[in-house]
Amino acid sequence: MDWGDQILRDLVDAMEDNTGGSGTQYIQGNSTNEGSLVADADNQGTIEKIPAKCDMWGWVRNGVLTLECTDETLGSAQLTATFYDSDNSVNLSGAESTLTLKAQWLSRIYGIKLGFKATYTEANAGGSVSASDFSSWYSEGEDDSNSDEGTWYMDYTNSTKLIELYKDSAKDSADLVASGTWDGTPGSSVTLAAQNGSGLTVTVQVDSDPGGDGTLEVTINSPKLKDRWYIDYTNDKDCVWDEFLGKKYQFEFPTSGDKEIPQALAERS
Repeated sequence: MDWGDQILRDLVDAMEDNTGGSGTQYIQGNSTNEGSLVADADNQGTIEKIPAKCDMWGWVRNGVLTLECTDETLGSAQLTATFYDSDNSVNLSGAESTLTLKAQWLSRIYGIKLGFKATYTEANAGGSVSASDFSSWYSEGEDDSNSDEGTWYMDYTNSTKLIELYKDSAKDSADLVASGTWDGTPGSSVTLAAQNGSGLTVTVQVDSDPGGDGTLEVTINSPKLKDRWYIDYTNDKDCVWDEFLGKKYQFEFPTSGDKEIPQALAERS
């Protein structure tokens, strides 16, 4: 048993001896806060969080996380993360500093989990289609070979509910890159499968029935070089144990139920 295990054992033993007035074993957690994602005014691309891939641990540091696009390759754009502690020191380096869009990125040192995706813009609606008919676009496998620099040209056929995406405005059959059939239920999503070996798959939510044939242009707002975003983090550091074990072992206390710490944590070898 190493000294870290002994610390956990001593902690749990102390908690068993001092359960408090309620009789519940617990550790007071830190109060942490993550600020909004703030973009530079000159950014060309836009990103948003993927909620399922975002979280923070109880030992998150006080400071500002800066994200800068250092690879604008469509479909695999990367952001470089730099964390500035409250004392203005610069941290994060090497592999830990690289964040790829759509993948979950985490820094156990700084107690942060993040995931981002590019946003999408609808434009030039035609026929019975309006931009508000569609939302929640998400694509996988997009690149310059299956899009017009990130833009797709959509056809909607009302009689069959067929949605087709083309990589060229001419919409030749060879330019079809993804298609799928909507089930006709407003608010439901449809997956557009790859066509002509494009490698592209797209999901989209149909919020309202266009009621007729129409067209639309959809563009992925992928980050461009030098685009930057910022997120502020704060931690009141009320819990010394949370801070110590988090920084030293990347260990977080339970946060659900009665927050009881299992004896097994101290007994593991």
